[in-house]
Amino acid sequence: MQTDFEILAHVGNYLMATSWIVLILDLSAMAIYTIRSGSRDSEKQDSGSTAKAILASSAGTSTTSRPIVAGTYRSRKKILVQASGFVTDDALVDGTATLGQRMMVRGIKLWFACMWLIMVSGGLWMLPNNILGVILIVGPSIWFSMVVRVWHRDYRAAQRRVEQRKATTQTS
Repeated sequence: MQTDFEILAHVGNYLMATSWIVLILDLSAMAIYTIRSGSRDSEKQDSGSTAKAILASSAGTSTTSRPIVAGTYRSRKKILVQASGFVTDDALVDGTATLGQRMMVRGIKLWFACMWLIMVSGGLWMLPNNILGVILIVGPSIWFSMVVRVWHRDYRAAQRRVEQRKATTQTS
């Protein structure tokens, strides 16, 4: 018959595998969104596209004397995040944040939750053989509860600000 610690270690294994799968899917989704929502730097600099070719070498290759055209109508860099591209709590509360911004915020929160679950499941896995598993359960749990408390506090403060703003615009 298995002891309670062995059962917890077994649960920790499944929790660890599930957490890693969700974390990888979450990071993949955020990376895909970031790459797809970025814009080329030439679109940001000028509105009109110019037919400017980037030449790799003016002498050409060893078999031809033609220059190699690296790209036409393309830029070398892609801007993924701009300096003013952050999402405020007020925008999340009043609904002015786009769906992509909301999903990115949820993805970041899911990343935090997955990291916490990975630490806790590692502690559960270590618990039958090593008492240090308790530290891996308690430490990240305290940290994660503090993070969630800050998220909740900031969300409530944003709700109050949005309600005050609506009240002042209705009385005006």
